[in-house]
Amino acid sequence: MTNINCTMNKLYALVLLMGFSVAGQAQNLVAHYNFDSCSVSDISSNALHLTAGGSSPSPVCTTGAAGLPNTARYFSGSNWYETARSTKLALNKWTLTAIVNFDTFNMTNCQVNYMVASDGAQGSDSHYALETNDNNTDESCGTATPVEGQQFFGMSRNAPPLFNSYPSGNYLNTGAWYCLTATFDGTNIRTYIDGNLIYIKAWSSPTPSYSSNPNPLLYVGTGFGGTQYYFDGRIDDVQVYDSVQSVTALTKACTDVKNPPLAIKPNAPFDRGVGTAYPNPVNDRLNIPVQNIIGQVTIAIFAPDGRLVERKEVSVSDKASQLQISTEKLSPGTYILSVSTGTDRISRRFSKL
Repeated sequence: MTNINCTMNKLYALVLLMGFSVAGQAQNLVAHYNFDSCSVSDISSNALHLTAGGSSPSPVCTTGAAGLPNTARYFSGSNWYETARSTKLALNKWTLTAIVNFDTFNMTNCQVNYMVASDGAQGSDSHYALETNDNNTDESCGTATPVEGQQFFGMSRNAPPLFNSYPSGNYLNTGAWYCLTATFDGTNIRTYIDGNLIYIKAWSSPTPSYSSNPNPLLYVGTGFGGTQYYFDGRIDDVQVYDSVQSVTALTKACTDVKNPPLAIKPNAPFDRGVGTAYPNPVNDRLNIPVQNIIGQVTIAIFAPDGRLVERKEVSVSDKASQLQISTEKLSPGTYILSVSTGTDRISRRFSKL
Protein backbone atom coordinates (compact mmCIF):
# COMPACT_ATOMS: atom_id res chain seq x y z
CA MET A 1 0.00 0.00 0.00
CA THR A 2 1.29 3.44 -0.91
CA ASN A 3 0.53 6.07 1.67
CA ILE A 4 -0.24 9.74 1.09
CA ASN A 5 3.12 10.97 2.35
CA CYS A 6 5.04 8.81 -0.11
CA THR A 7 2.89 9.93 -3.03
CA MET A 8 3.10 13.58 -2.05
CA ASN A 9 6.89 13.25 -1.93
CA LYS A 10 6.77 12.04 -5.53
CA LEU A 11 4.58 14.98 -6.53
CA TYR A 12 6.89 17.41 -4.73
CA ALA A 13 9.90 15.92 -6.51
CA LEU A 14 8.07 16.34 -9.80
CA VAL A 15 7.46 20.02 -9.00
CA LEU A 16 11.14 20.57 -8.24
CA LEU A 17 12.22 18.65 -11.32
CA MET A 18 10.23 20.93 -13.62
CA GLY A 19 11.86 24.05 -12.18
CA PHE A 20 8.93 25.41 -10.18
CA SER A 21 8.68 26.58 -6.60
CA VAL A 22 6.05 25.20 -4.23
CA ALA A 23 4.00 28.34 -4.94
CA GLY A 24 3.97 27.44 -8.64
CA GLN A 25 6.22 30.25 -9.89
CA ALA A 26 8.91 29.47 -12.44
CA GLN A 27 12.46 29.71 -11.18
CA ASN A 28 14.66 30.87 -14.09
CA LEU A 29 12.68 28.79 -16.58
CA VAL A 30 12.51 30.71 -19.87
CA ALA A 31 10.70 28.14 -22.01
CA HIS A 32 9.52 24.53 -21.70
CA TYR A 33 8.14 22.50 -24.59
CA ASN A 34 7.01 19.02 -23.52
CA PHE A 35 5.09 18.37 -26.81
CA ASP A 36 2.44 16.42 -24.90
CA SER A 37 -0.78 15.88 -26.87
CA CYS A 38 1.11 17.20 -29.92
CA SER A 39 1.11 20.72 -28.45
CA VAL A 40 3.86 23.22 -29.36
CA SER A 41 2.85 25.52 -26.49
CA ASP A 42 5.40 26.81 -23.99
CA ILE A 43 4.16 25.54 -20.62
CA SER A 44 6.36 27.99 -18.70
CA SER A 45 4.86 31.26 -17.45
CA ASN A 46 6.43 33.14 -20.39
CA ALA A 47 4.17 31.51 -23.02
CA LEU A 48 6.80 31.61 -25.79
CA HIS A 49 4.78 29.32 -28.02
CA LEU A 50 6.44 27.73 -31.04
CA THR A 51 5.47 28.41 -34.65
CA ALA A 52 6.00 25.77 -37.31
CA GLY A 53 8.27 26.42 -40.27
CA GLY A 54 8.96 24.36 -43.38
CA SER A 55 6.97 21.46 -44.75
CA SER A 56 5.38 19.32 -42.04
CA PRO A 57 6.38 15.63 -42.02
CA SER A 58 3.84 12.90 -41.45
CA PRO A 59 3.27 12.01 -38.72
CA VAL A 60 4.30 15.05 -36.69
CA CYS A 61 3.16 13.65 -33.34
CA THR A 62 5.14 10.64 -32.20
CA THR A 63 5.87 8.44 -29.21
CA GLY A 64 8.08 10.13 -26.62
CA ALA A 65 10.96 8.99 -24.46
CA ALA A 66 8.68 7.46 -21.83
CA GLY A 67 6.94 5.33 -24.47
CA LEU A 68 3.70 7.32 -24.35
CA PRO A 69 2.04 8.20 -27.69
CA ASN A 70 1.78 11.82 -28.89
CA THR A 71 4.34 13.15 -26.40
CA ALA A 72 7.18 14.07 -28.78
CA ARG A 73 7.68 15.83 -32.13
CA TYR A 74 9.10 14.26 -35.26
CA PHE A 75 11.50 16.31 -37.41
CA SER A 76 12.17 15.18 -40.97
CA GLY A 77 15.80 16.21 -41.44
CA SER A 78 14.93 18.31 -44.50
CA ASN A 79 12.99 21.52 -43.81
CA TRP A 80 10.81 21.10 -40.73
CA TYR A 81 11.42 23.13 -37.56
CA GLU A 82 9.72 25.19 -34.81
CA THR A 83 10.54 28.74 -33.67
CA ALA A 84 9.83 31.32 -30.95
CA ARG A 85 11.15 34.89 -30.65
CA SER A 86 11.55 36.98 -27.48
CA THR A 87 13.98 39.27 -25.66
CA LYS A 88 13.82 36.66 -22.88
CA LEU A 89 15.84 34.37 -25.15
CA ALA A 90 18.89 36.69 -25.08
CA LEU A 91 20.75 34.50 -22.61
CA ASN A 92 24.08 35.39 -21.02
CA LYS A 93 23.94 32.36 -18.69
CA TRP A 94 21.83 29.36 -19.46
CA THR A 95 20.88 25.71 -19.30
CA LEU A 96 19.67 23.99 -22.47
CA THR A 97 18.28 20.47 -22.33
CA ALA A 98 16.31 18.16 -24.63
CA ILE A 99 15.48 14.47 -24.87
CA VAL A 100 16.40 13.35 -28.40
CA ASN A 101 16.37 10.26 -30.60
CA PHE A 102 18.26 10.40 -33.92
CA ASP A 103 16.90 8.61 -36.98
CA THR A 104 19.96 9.61 -38.98
CA PHE A 105 22.87 12.02 -38.59
CA ASN A 106 23.55 14.86 -40.98
CA MET A 107 26.30 13.54 -43.24
CA THR A 108 26.67 16.61 -45.45
CA ASN A 109 29.41 19.23 -45.43
CA CYS A 110 30.13 20.43 -41.85
CA GLN A 111 27.80 17.67 -40.54
CA VAL A 112 26.11 19.64 -37.71
CA ASN A 113 22.92 18.39 -36.03
CA TYR A 114 21.05 21.07 -34.07
CA MET A 115 18.35 20.21 -31.56
CA VAL A 116 17.99 23.67 -29.94
CA ALA A 117 19.68 26.86 -31.12
CA SER A 118 19.51 30.65 -31.22
CA ASP A 119 19.51 32.31 -34.64
CA GLY A 120 22.64 34.30 -33.91
CA ALA A 121 25.12 33.78 -36.72
CA GLN A 122 28.20 31.72 -35.88
CA GLY A 123 30.80 34.13 -34.58
CA SER A 124 28.20 36.57 -33.19
CA ASP A 125 27.64 37.35 -29.52
CA SER A 126 24.10 35.98 -29.59
CA HIS A 127 24.51 32.40 -30.71
CA TYR A 128 24.14 29.34 -28.49
CA ALA A 129 23.22 25.81 -29.42
CA LEU A 130 22.63 22.25 -28.30
CA GLU A 131 24.19 20.21 -31.09
CA THR A 132 26.12 17.19 -32.22
CA ASN A 133 28.76 17.03 -34.91
CA ASP A 134 31.91 15.13 -35.84
CA ASN A 135 34.14 18.13 -36.57
CA ASN A 136 36.11 17.34 -33.45
CA THR A 137 37.43 14.10 -34.95
CA ASP A 138 39.18 15.83 -37.84
CA GLU A 139 38.69 19.56 -37.01
CA SER A 140 37.39 20.18 -40.50
CA CYS A 141 34.16 20.66 -42.39
CA GLY A 142 34.84 17.71 -44.64
CA THR A 143 32.02 15.30 -45.35
CA ALA A 144 31.54 12.85 -42.47
CA THR A 145 32.26 9.18 -42.90
CA PRO A 146 29.83 6.54 -41.57
CA VAL A 147 32.18 5.94 -38.64
CA GLU A 148 32.40 9.63 -37.85
CA GLY A 149 28.63 9.75 -38.15
CA GLN A 150 28.49 8.21 -34.69
CA GLN A 151 28.41 11.76 -33.46
CA PHE A 152 30.12 13.48 -30.61
CA PHE A 153 27.79 15.44 -28.38
CA GLY A 154 28.98 19.05 -28.21
CA MET A 155 27.80 22.56 -27.47
CA SER A 156 28.96 25.51 -29.54
CA ARG A 157 29.33 29.00 -28.21
CA ASN A 158 30.20 30.73 -31.44
CA ALA A 159 31.69 34.07 -30.51
CA PRO A 160 35.42 34.49 -31.28
CA PRO A 161 37.22 32.18 -31.71
CA LEU A 162 34.92 31.34 -34.58
CA PHE A 163 33.12 28.00 -34.85
CA ASN A 164 34.51 26.37 -31.76
CA SER A 165 32.50 23.26 -30.99
CA TYR A 166 33.49 21.38 -27.88
CA PRO A 167 34.15 17.64 -27.99
CA SER A 168 32.85 15.35 -25.31
CA GLY A 169 34.76 12.18 -26.14
CA ASN A 170 31.40 10.37 -26.16
CA TYR A 171 29.67 9.04 -29.26
CA LEU A 172 25.92 8.80 -29.80
CA ASN A 173 23.97 6.22 -31.77
CA THR A 174 20.81 6.37 -33.84
CA GLY A 175 17.60 4.81 -32.50
CA ALA A 176 18.30 5.55 -28.81
CA TRP A 177 16.89 8.22 -26.48
CA TYR A 178 19.44 10.60 -24.94
CA CYS A 179 19.01 13.45 -22.52
CA LEU A 180 21.45 16.08 -23.84
CA THR A 181 22.23 19.12 -21.69
CA ALA A 182 24.58 22.08 -21.83
CA THR A 183 25.13 24.85 -19.28
CA PHE A 184 27.05 28.13 -19.35
CA ASP A 185 27.79 29.99 -16.09
CA GLY A 186 29.59 32.93 -17.67
CA THR A 187 32.95 31.17 -17.38
CA ASN A 188 32.61 27.47 -18.24
CA ILE A 189 30.52 25.42 -20.62
CA ARG A 190 29.52 22.00 -19.26
CA THR A 191 27.93 19.24 -21.31
CA TYR A 192 25.96 16.26 -20.01
CA ILE A 193 24.55 13.02 -21.39
CA ASP A 194 21.68 11.56 -19.34
CA GLY A 195 22.64 13.84 -16.44
CA ASN A 196 26.27 12.72 -16.41
CA LEU A 197 28.93 15.43 -16.80
CA ILE A 198 31.13 14.57 -19.78
CA TYR A 199 33.02 17.75 -20.60
CA ILE A 200 34.02 21.17 -19.21
CA LYS A 201 35.37 23.95 -21.42
CA ALA A 202 36.53 27.36 -20.17
CA TRP A 203 35.10 30.23 -22.18
CA SER A 204 37.67 33.00 -22.43
CA SER A 205 35.61 35.48 -24.45
CA PRO A 206 33.63 38.25 -22.71
CA THR A 207 30.06 37.57 -21.66
CA PRO A 208 27.88 38.26 -24.71
CA SER A 209 26.02 41.57 -24.79
CA TYR A 210 23.54 40.61 -27.54
CA SER A 211 24.31 43.87 -29.33
CA SER A 212 24.02 42.08 -32.67
CA ASN A 213 20.74 40.33 -31.86
CA PRO A 214 18.81 41.67 -28.84
CA ASN A 215 15.67 39.71 -29.72
CA PRO A 216 16.89 36.24 -30.76
CA LEU A 217 14.82 33.59 -32.43
CA LEU A 218 14.93 30.17 -30.79
CA TYR A 219 14.92 27.18 -33.12
CA VAL A 220 13.89 23.65 -32.18
CA GLY A 221 14.84 21.00 -34.71
CA THR A 222 17.31 23.18 -36.60
CA GLY A 223 19.83 26.00 -36.24
CA PHE A 224 20.89 28.84 -38.46
CA GLY A 225 24.48 29.96 -38.78
CA GLY A 226 24.79 30.79 -42.46
CA THR A 227 23.63 27.28 -43.41
CA GLN A 228 20.39 25.69 -42.25
CA TYR A 229 20.89 22.28 -40.61
CA TYR A 230 17.80 20.18 -39.95
CA PHE A 231 17.41 17.57 -37.24
CA ASP A 232 16.27 14.09 -38.30
CA GLY A 233 14.44 12.19 -35.56
CA ARG A 234 12.33 12.80 -32.46
CA ILE A 235 12.63 15.53 -29.84
CA ASP A 236 10.92 15.46 -26.44
CA ASP A 237 10.82 17.87 -23.49
CA VAL A 238 12.91 20.90 -24.48
CA GLN A 239 13.77 23.20 -21.56
CA VAL A 240 15.61 26.55 -21.62
CA TYR A 241 16.75 28.35 -18.44
CA ASP A 242 18.45 31.72 -17.94
CA SER A 243 20.67 30.24 -15.24
CA VAL A 244 22.71 27.12 -14.50
CA GLN A 245 20.60 24.36 -12.98
CA SER A 246 22.05 22.01 -10.39
CA VAL A 247 23.47 18.63 -11.36
CA THR A 248 20.88 16.99 -9.08
CA ALA A 249 18.02 18.73 -10.90
CA LEU A 250 19.48 17.84 -14.29
CA THR A 251 19.85 14.18 -13.36
CA LYS A 252 16.29 13.96 -12.00
CA ALA A 253 14.92 15.71 -15.08
CA CYS A 254 16.60 13.24 -17.42
CA THR A 255 15.57 10.19 -15.39
CA ASP A 256 11.97 11.18 -14.77
CA VAL A 257 11.18 12.39 -18.29
CA LYS A 258 12.48 9.14 -19.78
CA ASN A 259 10.99 6.97 -16.99
CA PRO A 260 8.19 8.96 -15.31
CA PRO A 261 7.58 7.77 -11.74
CA LEU A 262 3.83 8.19 -12.13
CA ALA A 263 3.45 6.37 -15.44
CA ILE A 264 0.62 3.87 -15.79
CA LYS A 265 1.80 0.34 -15.07
CA PRO A 266 1.57 -1.95 -18.12
CA ASN A 267 -0.64 -5.03 -17.91
CA ALA A 268 -2.35 -3.75 -14.77
CA PRO A 269 -5.82 -2.45 -15.76
CA PHE A 270 -6.79 -2.18 -12.07
CA ASP A 271 -4.29 -1.05 -9.43
CA ARG A 272 -5.64 -1.34 -5.89
CA GLY A 273 -9.17 -1.15 -7.27
CA VAL A 274 -8.63 1.84 -9.57
CA GLY A 275 -8.77 1.22 -13.31
CA THR A 276 -7.27 3.10 -16.24
CA ALA A 277 -9.04 6.42 -16.79
CA TYR A 278 -10.54 7.03 -20.22
CA PRO A 279 -10.77 8.51 -22.77
CA ASN A 280 -7.11 9.52 -22.88
CA PRO A 281 -6.58 12.07 -24.35
CA VAL A 282 -9.81 13.51 -22.93
CA ASN A 283 -12.03 16.39 -23.96
CA ASP A 284 -14.63 17.33 -21.32
CA ARG A 285 -15.10 14.39 -18.94
CA LEU A 286 -12.74 11.72 -17.57
CA ASN A 287 -14.15 8.33 -16.59
CA ILE A 288 -12.46 6.32 -13.81
CA PRO A 289 -13.45 2.66 -13.32
CA VAL A 290 -13.21 1.38 -9.73
CA GLN A 291 -13.88 -2.04 -8.19
CA ASN A 292 -13.91 -3.44 -4.65
CA ILE A 293 -13.86 0.08 -3.20
CA ILE A 294 -16.55 1.10 -0.73
CA GLY A 295 -16.72 4.49 1.00
CA GLN A 296 -15.47 8.03 0.42
CA VAL A 297 -13.21 8.66 -2.59
CA THR A 298 -11.36 11.88 -3.42
CA ILE A 299 -10.60 12.59 -7.08
CA ALA A 300 -8.09 15.36 -7.78
CA ILE A 301 -6.32 16.75 -10.86
CA PHE A 302 -2.87 18.35 -10.60
CA ALA A 303 -1.13 20.50 -13.21
CA PRO A 304 2.44 19.58 -14.25
CA ASP A 305 3.79 22.15 -11.78
CA GLY A 306 1.96 20.46 -8.88
CA ARG A 307 -0.95 22.94 -8.58
CA LEU A 308 -4.34 21.50 -7.66
CA VAL A 309 -6.71 22.45 -10.50
CA GLU A 310 -9.77 20.26 -9.83
CA ARG A 311 -11.08 18.25 -6.85
CA LYS A 312 -14.19 16.17 -6.23
CA GLU A 313 -15.49 14.03 -3.35
CA VAL A 314 -17.68 11.02 -4.16
CA SER A 315 -19.24 8.21 -2.16
CA VAL A 316 -18.97 4.69 -3.57
CA SER A 317 -21.45 2.04 -2.43
CA ASP A 318 -21.17 -0.61 -5.18
CA LYS A 319 -18.32 -3.07 -5.64
CA ALA A 320 -17.98 -1.98 -9.29
CA SER A 321 -18.52 1.66 -10.25
CA GLN A 322 -17.46 4.30 -12.72
CA LEU A 323 -16.44 7.68 -11.33
CA GLN A 324 -16.29 10.88 -13.36
CA ILE A 325 -14.60 14.26 -13.10
CA SER A 326 -14.99 17.27 -15.38
CA THR A 327 -12.00 18.31 -17.50
CA GLU A 328 -13.89 20.85 -19.59
CA LYS A 329 -12.14 23.90 -18.11
CA LEU A 330 -8.60 22.48 -18.33
CA SER A 331 -6.15 23.90 -20.84
CA PRO A 332 -4.61 21.45 -23.33
CA GLY A 333 -1.66 19.56 -21.89
CA THR A 334 -0.65 16.73 -19.56
CA TYR A 335 -2.04 16.40 -16.03
CA ILE A 336 -1.84 14.04 -13.05
CA LEU A 337 -5.00 12.31 -11.87
CA SER A 338 -5.07 11.36 -8.18
CA VAL A 339 -7.62 8.97 -6.67
CA SER A 340 -7.53 8.72 -2.85
CA THR A 341 -9.27 6.20 -0.63
CA GLY A 342 -8.48 6.72 3.03
CA THR A 343 -4.70 6.50 3.35
CA ASP A 344 -4.18 5.02 -0.13
CA ARG A 345 -3.62 7.09 -3.27
CA ILE A 346 -3.23 6.14 -6.94
CA SER A 347 -1.70 8.63 -9.39
CA ARG A 348 -1.97 8.44 -13.18
CA ARG A 349 -1.04 10.72 -16.08
CA PHE A 350 -3.57 11.82 -18.69
CA SER A 351 -3.72 14.37 -21.51
CA LYS A 352 -6.33 17.05 -22.23
CA LEU A 353 -7.09 17.86 -25.87
